[in-house]
Amino acid sequence: MNRLLLFASDCGKVECLLNSFEKYFNVQVIESNYKQIVNEVLSKDTQCVFVTENSLKSQIIFNKFDKIRAAICYNQYFVQMCREHNDANVIIIPLDNIAQNVALHFAQGLSQAEFDTKTTPNHQRRVNKLNLIQ
Repeated sequence: MNRLLLFASDCGKVECLLNSFEKYFNVQVIESNYKQIVNEVLSKDTQCVFVTENSLKSQIIFNKFDKIRAAICYNQYFVQMCREHNDANVIIIPLDNIAQNVALHFAQGLSQAEFDTKTTPNHQRRVNKLNLIQ
């Protein structure tokens, strides 16, 4: 089974999506309280898929927390690049723009992608700079 992937939402339209996630991933569902989500991500050293109708607001809130790198993802390429290049630990899926089956592929991409520090050391330097300003 894949590593733990947190699933959270602040909207009520995700029941069907959650059922799909539970079939394919080791999922823990958590409340939509941002602070609780951040605590879970950091304490379990894992990633979170956050489904929302207001993605920009969520990205701003998440990125106010130390050691959280949240990114709005509109396609699979964004998911992969955010994880590999910026060590994103929260991806935000705007449910009003993304079909539920596509969101499932995003979660799969997040669970499989790793932060790439071996082939390109610039990635680690970028994250170090981000950590300095937090």
